[in-house]
Amino acid sequence: MPTSPIPVNDSALVTWLPAFANKFALHATTLNYDAAAVSAVQADCTALLYELQTRVPAMRNYLASAIAYKDLLSDGPEGSPANPPTTPAIAAAPPSVGPGVLVRLRRIAQEIKKNQNYSDAIGADLGINATPGGTKPTAPTLTLEKATAGNVIIRWNKSGWSGIKVQSRNPAAASWTDLGTDMFSPFVDTRPIETPGQPQVLEYRACYLISDQPTLEWSSVLVVTVSPS
Repeated sequence: MPTSPIPVNDSALVTWLPAFANKFALHATTLNYDAAAVSAVQADCTALLYELQTRVPAMRNYLASAIAYKDLLSDGPEGSPANPPTTPAIAAAPPSVGPGVLVRLRRIAQEIKKNQNYSDAIGADLGINATPGGTKPTAPTLTLEKATAGNVIIRWNKSGWSGIKVQSRNPAAASWTDLGTDMFSPFVDTRPIETPGQPQVLEYRACYLISDQPTLEWSSVLVVTVSPS
């Protein structure tokens, strides 16, 4: 099964992002990327790194202090010293980028590996060679447990990811419908059947989440015949 060359946890990303941005600039000419592509990659890496290293830790610490102060203010004990938390002063954020940084970086990693000038040495330098023994599937595997009206139960493998985003459609439809996200298997589709008393065929697919961000690397489609009872 293919594996993701990009880290899936925040602590690993803190190390990987600046290294990739730097090395991508060094290999860009060889790999036929222009200055605009280099700038876009660097902006993406810088923006996500700021959230991981600066804003989120500062806000997390502030929230913990604010909750502790709220509890003290509510329940005492009376006479205790009470110092309201100070809103943290954090460094100015870099220019904003659009959602989907890791989706874009995965796409670039895939492009690089298909480039005629790519080599394993370049992949190692960029940090996009999957690590043996530390790999994870890039898309979940869906298996059906039960399929009755209002109770379609689908099991899936978490494999170290945050969760999954689930979509469904009628096989005759061109577009998919978002059913939401799920953090723990199984996923249960509680929608009523389209025509009461008649079986219904539905397709399901899912992709993994990194925190709450979908990877958009979709699973194989699971075809289900939903029984009316």
